Amino acid sequence: MLNLLCLFFAIPLVLLFTIGIPLIVGIVVYRDANKRVDCNPWLWALVAALVPSFIGVVIYVIIRRDYPLKSEKAMSEDDEESYYQKNYDDVAVENRSSAAGMPTWAKVIIIIVAALLILWLAAMVIATIKYMFGYGSYVDFGMGMGY
Repeated sequence: MLNLLCLFFAIPLVLLFTIGIPLIVGIVVYRDANKRVDCNPWLWALVAALVPSFIGVVIYVIIRRDYPLKSEKAMSEDDEESYYQKNYDDVAVENRSSAAGMPTWAKVIIIIVAALLILWLAAMVIATIKYMFGYGSYVDFGMGMGY
């Protein structure tokens, strides 16, 4: 009976953490990215939902500053293409030619490399501390015969 009760609660929790939370994160990021100019909402929703440990969400939060919000008129009009053709294309070309800074893909690569280096450094520090204090120097299988 206890095993059945554990399965009754364990399966929904596993589904919540493996499907529910990434789905909610993807929806929230999609809605935010859809409000921004030149931001691909499907791409960022997939990155935020599928990259583990919320690294995709952190990357999106850092990178989204590069994408300005659309005006209220652009979000309310049905004919978005004509609005962008009239008002955005000329301004975007002028702003991009004068903008100095790294492209978005370079920022994403730098963030990913920095996150991996931090994880590697943390693993090395933990392994060094374990080695220095002797943790893991012997194996005890519960028989009291650790050497």
